[in-house]
Amino acid sequence: MPQGLHQTPALRARWGWIVALGVVFLLAGLIALGSVVMATVASVALVGIMMLISGVAEIIHAFSLRSWGKMVLWVLLGALYVVAGIATFRNPLLAAAVLTLTLGLAL
Repeated sequence: MPQGLHQTPALRARWGWIVALGVVFLLAGLIALGSVVMATVASVALVGIMMLISGVAEIIHAFSLRSWGKMVLWVLLGALYVVAGIATFRNPLLAAAVLTLTLGLAL
């Protein structure tokens, strides 16, 4: 039996919270439509924060690896994430353009 079927009763018990979260997301989307530039800057800032956190986590994880080659790779990728995260805060509009182009190329 798929594991998702076991979670259905728990979701049914909390359906009100799920609807409330949907309403909050809907209101946030409507507010974002009112100021597209500010919504873009806020979303780019969120991506920058996630890049910084994941970069630091990758660097910390690299020192737990036993292989020298893997450790160097994880440190370099973590440093790249940290640099990209800092770059998003230095120029958020350029970062928004780069993220948009990257997403467009990926699709």
